[in-house]
Amino acid sequence: MASDCEPALNQAEGRNPTLERYLGALREAKNDSEQFAALLLVTKAVKAGDIDAKTRRRIFDAVGFTFPNRLLTTKEAPDGCPDHVLRALGVALLACFCSDPELAAHTQVHVL
Repeated sequence: MASDCEPALNQAEGRNPTLERYLGALREAKNDSEQFAALLLVTKAVKAGDIDAKTRRRIFDAVGFTFPNRLLTTKEAPDGCPDHVLRALGVALLACFCSDPELAAHTQVHVL
């Protein structure tokens, strides 16, 4: 039986059911806190070095670029959160997205 940290791929679809659930949570997030939590869950479902272009695009489509942009430009972090943590997450997302030439050329990325 697969755990949330190491889910088995759905053989019929070739997809990770845990990642699907987390991407759904990311798409349905109603505020920055929910998006932040859903992104952390996504990192539990996929390893950065193992992500393919299709999965990377699906994450981008779920989160968009508005939230990562706010992370990069934030001036104040929530209480108990070091200022650099939100910017570091924004940079990590940008680096992930820009490792794909199609996403690097996306109009939302060029707004920076």
